[in-house]
Order: sequence, then structure tokens, then C-alpha cells
Amino acid sequence: MVKATRLPLNLIALDSLPAPARLAQLGLRRLSAGAAISKAMFGCIDTLARQFLDSGKVDAAAYPQIDYAALNRLMGS
Repeated sequence: MVKATRLPLNLIALDSLPAPARLAQLGLRRLSAGAAISKAMFGCIDTLARQFLDSGKVDAAAYPQIDYAALNRLMGS
């Protein structure tokens, strides 16, 4: 497919695809996560919010955390 077009080839990442390094060797120019990252994030938010509303407690330790300094760096503060 890469050889059939002069345009950059872009793909949405799927578990069934080869590793990103192999895709680059084959000519892939852009690998996109699509909505996968935001869907996972909102799934965590939904789970934690429902847990809090149901019990008044939050078991956030079950999820990876980011500290405030790292978050501020991401936000450019």
C-alpha cells in the first residue's frame, strides 16, 4: 500500500498490527491512537465517579497516578 501512493500512510493503532518500529520500516509515516486513550481515560473517570457516588470513597490506588508537578509541566505552568 505504501508503494501504491505518494501520500503519507497513516494508521490507527490496533493490537493486531506489527510493532511501530516495523511499521516505520514498511513506510508508515503516522501511527494514531485514535480515540483509544481518551476512551480509556473517561472509562477510569466514570468508574471512579460512580464508586464515589455509591460509597463516598475513591479507590484511586488501582490506577496510575501523576503528581501535581508533572501535571503542571504538561499544562505548561
